[in-house]
Amino acid sequence: MLDYKLVEAVAAVLQYGGFEKAALHLNITQSAISQRVRLLEERMSCPLLIRSTPPSATEAGLRLLQHYQQVHTLELSLVDELTPDAGSLFKTLSIGVNSDSLATWLLSSVEALCLQQQLLLDVQCEDEQISLDMLRQGGVIGCISSSPEAIQGCRVEALGRMSYITVATPEYIQRHFPDGVDAKSLRSAPTVTFSIHDRLQDRYLQQYFSLPPGDYPSHQLPSTQAFLDAALLGMAYSLVPRIQAAEPLQKGLLKELAPGYEVHSDLYWHYWNIRSPLLEQFSQALLQQAAKQLVPIDTAP
Repeated sequence: MLDYKLVEAVAAVLQYGGFEKAALHLNITQSAISQRVRLLEERMSCPLLIRSTPPSATEAGLRLLQHYQQVHTLELSLVDELTPDAGSLFKTLSIGVNSDSLATWLLSSVEALCLQQQLLLDVQCEDEQISLDMLRQGGVIGCISSSPEAIQGCRVEALGRMSYITVATPEYIQRHFPDGVDAKSLRSAPTVTFSIHDRLQDRYLQQYFSLPPGDYPSHQLPSTQAFLDAALLGMAYSLVPRIQAAEPLQKGLLKELAPGYEVHSDLYWHYWNIRSPLLEQFSQALLQQAAKQLVPIDTAP
């Protein structure tokens, strides 16, 4: 039988990226964390962690982390069913999401559920592909990804298509694009990218202006809100979700840089295929709000 205090220690080291952070999360000493990890490795007769910076999991460690996440989620549902005052206990779900969903529609979709169920969210904000890797490795119980393919042991549901447009202040457009938007003017107009993993801007500029990746000046700002702020401040033009730009466009604070030019990202909800009423409720809340905010993938152009 597994000692779940020991399993929890291994999971915390992997989830929080180190022994010190895991100790803070579990409110025990770093020495205690190390002892629990070492004891479990001795009992299982195999290494569970690769002592790198940050620590990573061995194959056995990945399987253990997946098992821990599933058991933890099932326990939350069982507590609700068996404990009369379960509603007073806080429960936590670990999920992986992309920053644009987090900044626009995601929180409003689960607001009521979080309040009703005393639910806490442990959100890992990553690129859509990275979040899918986190689900595969057991770091999260569900994630938003651009991939429609289900991974082993998981279910997948289509959320919808998010549309992106380029926006800037009228003054910025007049300063940088007095004769219109083309590849030449874009080479001297600052824009914004999220990180080295962000390829959406490259896709947009290649698709509409045949501009090669990196052949343009760019701020790197790892925040969806910072994209909008940079545009509003006149620092750059930004590729942002249409739903995020709706209000400043309506007020005239921003204008579309190239009306009619859009790129899209199809989003899917992946989650572990386990019998958990709480996970099912969470998933349904996401799907219902996504249906209101996003374009259905099967009808999108």
